Amino acid sequence: MGYYQRKLYQNVSYVIHQNGPVDYKIWGVMQQCVYETKICDIFDLQRRLTQTCVDFEQNVIKAAIDQWRDRLRPCVRAGGRQFEHML
Repeated sequence: MGYYQRKLYQNVSYVIHQNGPVDYKIWGVMQQCVYETKICDIFDLQRRLTQTCVDFEQNVIKAAIDQWRDRLRPCVRAGGRQFEHML
C-alpha cells in the first residue's frame, strides 16, 4: 500500500472514530454494504463508499438521529455529568 493509500485509510479511520453515536450507527450500516465482498484496491473502496452514501435510505439516518436524541436528553438533565445510569 502506497503513502497516499495509507493516508486515506488513516483519514477515514480518524473521521469514523472521532464522531458520536449517530456516526457509529450509520457506519455500521455502511460497513455491511461496503465490506459485503472483498475490496480490490483503494479506488474500489472509494467507489463503494460513494455508492453506499448515494443509496443510503433516509429512515436509517432518522433512526440514528432519534437514537442520539435518546442519549442526549439524559446528558442534558445530568448537566453534562455522568448520565449512563439514566439510560
